[in-house]
Amino acid sequence: MGTAEPNGSNRHPDDALHGGPSRTSALLRVFRDPVVVVLTVAGVVDVATGDPAMHGIALVAVAAILIRDGLARASRASPAERPRPVSGRRFRFSPAVLAAGVAYAVLVGWFGRFSWPLTIGVAIPGVLAVAIAWRTDAAGPEPAPLEPMGKAAWLAVFLALAAWEVQALLLQPTITTASWAHPTLSTLMDPILAGHLGRSVTMIVWLALGGYLLELLNR
Repeated sequence: MGTAEPNGSNRHPDDALHGGPSRTSALLRVFRDPVVVVLTVAGVVDVATGDPAMHGIALVAVAAILIRDGLARASRASPAERPRPVSGRRFRFSPAVLAAGVAYAVLVGWFGRFSWPLTIGVAIPGVLAVAIAWRTDAAGPEPAPLEPMGKAAWLAVFLALAAWEVQALLLQPTITTASWAHPTLSTLMDPILAGHLGRSVTMIVWLALGGYLLELLNR
């Protein structure tokens, strides 16, 4: 009887033949990434439903960057050859950060919805957060995989939201005309985002969630 190869249980069959992940297996792994799928679909639907084209293009562009990064990582034969992220200054919540976030949200909330100033105001913290996360090495051990029940629960939530959005879009008078008889998620958000207060509060919640995710890198 032969002995099992150490740490080889997760390797694709093509990997053993070629001394590393094959191009085909790498492509399949990257394109199966749910984040890539969601960003691509969201970008295409965003453009199709009449939202400013740049929003959809930005989503698809981020998906393309993730695909390129995933292929670059998969093309290296072993984890030892992969460059480690540059550990920079860690993000931490502090009274100063919280005050700056609230002030920023109040300022950006003054701008009209879908206007260029508001779009740029949302893009700035988004780009900064991605840059920090990309250059920060995650602290602590690799998180344990989700239990099957946990995966099923999250999948049920995402499928329910997707089903709601699809049926609402199909039952609208047209794909670009909102209907309160069959509201999409964005239609339900319209009254909240119509005013300065709603936009600022939504921005505060979004910034707080992003900051929390950045802090998770250090745990």
